[in-house]
Amino acid sequence: MTHNGWANYETWLFWSHMSNDGYWYEEMHRITKEHLEVEDAVSELGYALRDFMNDEIHVHTKCDLPIVFDMIEACFSEVRWREIAENLLDDYAPESEDEGALIIEFVTDESKSES
Repeated sequence: MTHNGWANYETWLFWSHMSNDGYWYEEMHRITKEHLEVEDAVSELGYALRDFMNDEIHVHTKCDLPIVFDMIEACFSEVRWREIAENLLDDYAPESEDEGALIIEFVTDESKSES
């Protein structure tokens, strides 16, 4: 089931939090830049983001209740990391020459009379 244009709620939730926090946003882009020239960049970046976040939740989650950590891991397991990677890589995709180009058709007196 999709959520706000994302594959699922968990992917949207992850993106909405990470893209609105300066530190996490910069970290995601730092990791993305490291994968720009990698073969199969989407998959490799997805794995790298997943592994990075898995390490981070272990560092930042201080809780004596195992169920809380299990619930966090369950949510993270539903994130579509490939979709996150594609979205990040789109920021670095070269624009085509025609993309965003303004096309102006000049109308001359001759072209008006041909109509």
